[in-house]
Amino acid sequence: MKIRQGFVSNSSSSSFIVAFPKGFEPTTKNVIDYVFNGNTGKMTYCDHSADITRVADVIVDYMTSQSPNDHERLMDALGGWLGGAPNYESFKKPSVNGKPYEIDWDTYNVATTRHRDFVFAELLSKWNDL
Repeated sequence: MKIRQGFVSNSSSSSFIVAFPKGFEPTTKNVIDYVFNGNTGKMTYCDHSADITRVADVIVDYMTSQSPNDHERLMDALGGWLGGAPNYESFKKPSVNGKPYEIDWDTYNVATTRHRDFVFAELLSKWNDL
């Protein structure tokens, strides 16, 4: 498993985790085969497109130039929003300040931390060589 944390061109924070089988050789061809099912050409998301070979090159570059994994770095990478995480709107409480509602941020933070810990445990169970 490899982690990439950094910034994207518009200066917003960006983190992602890419997990490959143990012993995976990080080459452009192997990444294209494993991640993109051997497809080359362009990938499109919303109004943006990218060359798949270039994307694979970037993944290989990050995989070969990063520091070794450790639990602290993995937990940091899981600090953003994760699929399946609670939605803050689920933690609405009646407002006393005239607003329609307020968010119970303390309870929300506990719930999202539990979800992050669950996701981390799942990663460890599948990729025990972290």
